Amino acid sequence: MAHRVALFLPSLSDGGAERVMLNIAIGMAKRPDVTVDLVLIDRSGPYLSQVPSSLRVVDLGAGRIRSAARPLREYLERERPEAIISALDGANLVLATVARTVRPRPKVIVTEHCDFSSAVQNLKTSTMRSKRALATALPVFLRGVYPLADSVVAVSSGVADDLSISTGLRRDDIDVIGNPVINDDIRAKAAEKVSHRFFEAGVPVVLGVGRLTYQKHFDLLVRAFRDVRDATDARLLILGEGPDREVLEGLVEELDLGNDVDLPGFVSNPYAFMSAADVFAMSSRYEGLPTVLIEALYCGARVVSVDCPAGPAEILDGGNYGELVPMEDQAALANGILRALEVESRTTPASSWKPFEEAPVVDEYLQLCLG
Repeated sequence: MAHRVALFLPSLSDGGAERVMLNIAIGMAKRPDVTVDLVLIDRSGPYLSQVPSSLRVVDLGAGRIRSAARPLREYLERERPEAIISALDGANLVLATVARTVRPRPKVIVTEHCDFSSAVQNLKTSTMRSKRALATALPVFLRGVYPLADSVVAVSSGVADDLSISTGLRRDDIDVIGNPVINDDIRAKAAEKVSHRFFEAGVPVVLGVGRLTYQKHFDLLVRAFRDVRDATDARLLILGEGPDREVLEGLVEELDLGNDVDLPGFVSNPYAFMSAADVFAMSSRYEGLPTVLIEALYCGARVVSVDCPAGPAEILDGGNYGELVPMEDQAALANGILRALEVESRTTPASSWKPFEEAPVVDEYLQLCLG
């Protein structure tokens, strides 16, 4: 008899947590005794096209998180999964609250993918009154609701430490499980050829990947790249889509970088770009365990990252696997990229990405779900 496990998300938008949850679902579905449901509040997002037939997508049709409680309860009562894993704070809160009223009650695993205090600080600076109110209430909600879950999982030690300090949850009650990043899909896609005019110009290419949002701080990367270009001939590609596109395009024009910077949007295979690029750069204000750094290491790119909370220092082993530079420092980021461009070797030790292979990470989640 197959075990049924569900993963619960708002949608399959192009975020890191969504990518990680899809990887977990795909990895679990490869096991012959596990059936996996991908339960979505809103069946939308670019990652929908990457869902294999081995997964069943359940659309709650709620549209938004605050309307999801009833259809989620109905799903749990009808399908009776043995366990359900959620990601992102809104979905985590809804699941932990709803599941306690369901009989038989599934095991509930809530996951934190980002540095919590940084995310809350971001909400506090929002121009929207509702987001500022949420920033005050969220730590209180989590402190009250997360103990209802069977397991609370953080994707890095930094995320776990910060979540404990920010919410008052006992650190010993938070498990740390890394992201299942390296799998057969990335191995195959990393070997594909990439087609873009920048790779035909015979000059170094710097690559950034992520949603075009405040968190990712791509305006810092663009400004730092201007300093790089002043020192050497190079190009910058930023893959991803998001609300900051117009601002970034305006900055590129303002800095007269139109011929040297391109923002082609979301691409289904960023790994081929990582394999072809000379340097992968990350400029985020905060993270959790940035999957793109692990992917770039596997693909052999020289890596430069700001030392933001949380994850980069853990992934790069304090700088042994790539350049770690201070946050919010344009000159430091530019100099880190220039140093990386001077490194001849593109080989990355397997020890940098081995802890994030799919199979052992999926084993850890299945142990929480079914153990």
